[in-house]
Amino acid sequence: MNGAHDNLLGSLDSGFNFPYNLYGSDAGYSILIEGPDTAFNTINSRRFGVGAPFGPGSTTLIPAGLGAIAIRNRSNNNTVGHVREDLWNSFFAWKNAALLIDDSESNLVVGNLMTGVNTVPGVVGVHLRNGARANTIGQPGAAIQIFSLFQFSLRFGNVISICSDTGILVEDSGGTLRPDGLPEKSNRIVNNQLKSNMEGLRIGPRSWGNVIGDCFRAMAINSSETCAPRSTSRETRSRCRNLETGSKTTRLAGVP
Repeated sequence: MNGAHDNLLGSLDSGFNFPYNLYGSDAGYSILIEGPDTAFNTINSRRFGVGAPFGPGSTTLIPAGLGAIAIRNRSNNNTVGHVREDLWNSFFAWKNAALLIDDSESNLVVGNLMTGVNTVPGVVGVHLRNGARANTIGQPGAAIQIFSLFQFSLRFGNVISICSDTGILVEDSGGTLRPDGLPEKSNRIVNNQLKSNMEGLRIGPRSWGNVIGDCFRAMAINSSETCAPRSTSRETRSRCRNLETGSKTTRLAGVP
C-alpha cells in the first residue's frame, strides 16, 4: 500500500467457515504499508507463513523473504490485529520481523499471535526502529469472555513466543523530551505475553521516552507466564521490568 487509506484487510465479524487469508513465500514483505498518505488501515484475521491446508496438522511453513508486515516511511494511524481473539492475526513463520514499524507513529498493535519454530537467526516479533514514535504495542485490560451465538474472548495484548532474537525490539525509537523533562510521543508497550524468546524485550541505544509495563501488574503488564521460564533475557530475570536498556530516561509504567 502506498497512498491507500481507510482500508480493511480482514473482517469485522467471524463465524462458521470464516475465510482467513494465507500469506507466505513472498519475495519481500507479505504486506507493505508505507508513505505519509497511507493511514488508518486495519489488518486482522490474516495467517502469515503457513501453507494450505491451514490447520493444526499443517506443517508447511513458508515465510516471506523480508518479513510478514512492514509499516514504514511515516505511515501513521494503522491498526494491526483485533481485540476479538477470533479476529487475531497469526504469524507462524517469518524472517527478520513479524511486524516492522520504521519511522512511523500512532500505530496500534493489539491482538496478534506470533509463534512458530523459528530457527533462523535474528528473528524478532515486533521491531520498532528508525524514529518510530507514539506507537502502542498492547493495551491494558484483563481478558473478557463474551457469550453469544459465537463464543469469543476479548484480549488486549499480543502473544509473542519462540523468537530466536527478541520478542519486542526497540532501536533508535521513542518519545521526545518536553521542556519540563517529561517524555511525549512515547511508544507504549503493555499487556503482552512474551514467552520462550531468546530475549523477551530489548530497548536498544538512542531509545528513550518509552513507556514499558510491569510483568506483575494485573492491568498494565508485559506478562511472560511466570516470566518466560526458557528465556535467557536479563529483564525476565529481573521481574520483567525491562531494565536491559542502556537507554536514556526510559520510564517503566507501574513499577515502584
